[in-house]
Amino acid sequence: MGLEIYKESYTGNIKEITLGKGKNAVTVGGQACYPFYSFEGKMPRKPVIAMEVWDMEPDEWPAAALSHFKDVVSDPAAWAKKCVNEFGYCSVVVSEGVKDAKGNFLSDQGLRDAFGHAQLGGVAPVVANIIKDGLGFKYHWGVADYLQRAARHIASKTDVEQAYAVGKAAVEFAIKGHNAVMPTINRLSSKPYRWKIGMAQLSKVANVEKMMPSNFITKDGFGITERCRTYLVPLIKGEDYPSYRDGLPKYVRLKNIGVKKKLGNFKI
Repeated sequence: MGLEIYKESYTGNIKEITLGKGKNAVTVGGQACYPFYSFEGKMPRKPVIAMEVWDMEPDEWPAAALSHFKDVVSDPAAWAKKCVNEFGYCSVVVSEGVKDAKGNFLSDQGLRDAFGHAQLGGVAPVVANIIKDGLGFKYHWGVADYLQRAARHIASKTDVEQAYAVGKAAVEFAIKGHNAVMPTINRLSSKPYRWKIGMAQLSKVANVEKMMPSNFITKDGFGITERCRTYLVPLIKGEDYPSYRDGLPKYVRLKNIGVKKKLGNFKI
């Protein structure tokens, strides 16, 4: 009796997207199965491998992977150039908090907020120009938070509930006459996840940074630990899809009805 391979069918498929233009365009997606599992569904295109460039020498890569880049791992620019020249493409992911060798933020535009903090923004075009000027390559850059800011329709149930609760609490604080305070979300437990709305004095939180715990990040700096996962998972649980009209999310629109002024003139 021959071995019968178990097959699992899928009702959906990966959305197609085209990267680049002209002869350098690459279309990915379209498959209705796992990579190389063509016996379970259609796989219209070959898998595309992204070439990764680090700004530090990898110390945990296997020798087989490192052997292809051992001559450039200490120089990110040379590494990127090698990827483009030998493999055709290079994708760079960069944080707004990236700094140069002198410790200055690349995206520091010279602007400061009310507390004197550097106003960061626009690191993508800065890095893109560095690539263009230093290597002569064409580029396209995008900011991931555009999608995030326009994605209320896929927000988690937890996120939506807390957003409404914080807004409601802020109004209630104001009605009760509280001043110079802000609503907080206080976690009571993670398993099961329980929380409540609290109140904090602005004098204790304004201009104060709360750093991410070091035990949330793996030693190589590129991943999260199980402790971090335990903290984050409850925040992304649940679905809260809005209603739709003609294929678009139907959101609440405020009537913006004015109320009679209650406070007198404010003088500093």
